[in-house]
Amino acid sequence: MARFTRRQLLQTLAAIPATFAVGAGGLWWRWWDAPHGAELLVLADDEFEFLQSIAEAWMPPGGRPAISGSEARVGSVIDGMLSKAPDKERSLLKLLFQALDDVTVLSHGSAFRHLDLETRITILKEWRESSLLRQAVEALLILIGEAYATHPDVRAEWRSLVACGR
Repeated sequence: MARFTRRQLLQTLAAIPATFAVGAGGLWWRWWDAPHGAELLVLADDEFEFLQSIAEAWMPPGGRPAISGSEARVGSVIDGMLSKAPDKERSLLKLLFQALDDVTVLSHGSAFRHLDLETRITILKEWRESSLLRQAVEALLILIGEAYATHPDVRAEWRSLVACGR
């Protein structure tokens, strides 16, 4: 299972205040004490779906490796990572997922996870260029990248590209 470093966790947590300001509205009420999904350890179903949808937007089907971020089930890996995180940090990261998912409600009429792939790709590009959201999004993509790298198909593909792994 992938582990994230203290530095990566701190970078992610440092980005939360700006993200929270953008998506705060009724978020707290919807998010507070949401039960985890049926086959999940920590994440609510909508948090899992958000992670899957942002992973797919960052690593869509047809790239190299051919497996998309969603197909690699990064949400499940991150769920496992969060199950070992301290309560406070876990809660803050879950809040970050909810806030980012809700940022698009006003601009696109729907949560990020419900938008079509092309729209999600465009929004993710905009977020990565945004002075307000860039830090939060980049920190989240680090976690997603680590989760993606644990998938056996991805490891096999990358092993063939790097001589030191042989």
